Amino acid sequence: MRLHPAVIFGSERHESLAIETSTCRLTVTRKSCANAPPVGPYRVERFELSVTVMTDEEVSTDHPILVAVGFDGSAREALQQGALRAKTTNTPMTVLHVVHRPIPIVAEMGNLPGYDRGDEPELMRRVSERVTKLVEEQALGLKKGQLRIEVDVAETPHAAIVSKADQVGARLLVVGHRGHSGFARLVLGSVARRVARTAPCPVLLARSHAPSRRMLVTTDFSEVAQRALEFAVSEARALDYEIVLHHHIELASPLWSSLSAFGPIPPQMDEETLRQVEAATQQLLRDQLTRAGVTGRVLVSAGSATDEAIVHVASDHGAELIVMGSHGRTGVQRIALGSTTESVLMHAHCSVIAVH
Repeated sequence: MRLHPAVIFGSERHESLAIETSTCRLTVTRKSCANAPPVGPYRVERFELSVTVMTDEEVSTDHPILVAVGFDGSAREALQQGALRAKTTNTPMTVLHVVHRPIPIVAEMGNLPGYDRGDEPELMRRVSERVTKLVEEQALGLKKGQLRIEVDVAETPHAAIVSKADQVGARLLVVGHRGHSGFARLVLGSVARRVARTAPCPVLLARSHAPSRRMLVTTDFSEVAQRALEFAVSEARALDYEIVLHHHIELASPLWSSLSAFGPIPPQMDEETLRQVEAATQQLLRDQLTRAGVTGRVLVSAGSATDEAIVHVASDHGAELIVMGSHGRTGVQRIALGSTTESVLMHAHCSVIAVH
């Protein structure tokens, strides 16, 4: 282990700590800026951690997969699902951990005997080591240059994650899910929910699920749903998934006339009319698969709330993954993460990808 001398660039002061082993090189960079707001006795702008795994193969540097991890137990599935996609598409993967400023020392590292709260560089070194250990424990099997680990400090972690996704041109942003109980389920995890709302790329909320090689792609025939289908097709080809293309006819919605692919449909229909609508919808779904150049099954459901229907259909058909647009056809749902999508993200029992 060695500490490199400080290097001064204008008003910035850069210090790096390099740790080398036989399998990787870890570098922690501290960037201090005279104009930055003080944090304790320091003016700390940013800490970065990079790890290079020593193997012999090359990897593309285009459009990496960004995996945002925490220490809440959700990181394992996020890392595994991110690495699976990185390996099958031969793309790099960046693992990002964001420490919330003001730095919550107890939350990040637990009790540190004799620890000085003003010693952020020491805290960041320990956080960096913990993130690295977390990644190494998963035995992701990535190639040389394919894995990068970064630790950042920010007042708004979700904004830092979204900014990083935009900066690196991420093709996919992966976040973990903390479980199905209590407050975490209710709010989906505040960081994950806000990331899903504002990310510049598709967002994968990773959950553990029995493998079935089957994905449910749900559509309301909107433009964003079409983009979701296109993304799902690329996922299916890379991961060898079966596609089930699904549309739900929400019979009791007062907004149904604006949601329907066929124009106004009354909230209540007789059985024959419903059968005809379902048959026409199935044909639309088959046409979409044909235009996308893939084979798959089509499925039409009818009933009340669309979000509940999607969750139930995915469970009934053993889907390992749900892919859907981030918002639907109507009103405020066009502005941010749609209420249906957010509900599915929160309640689904499998992983969900929301495509913007």
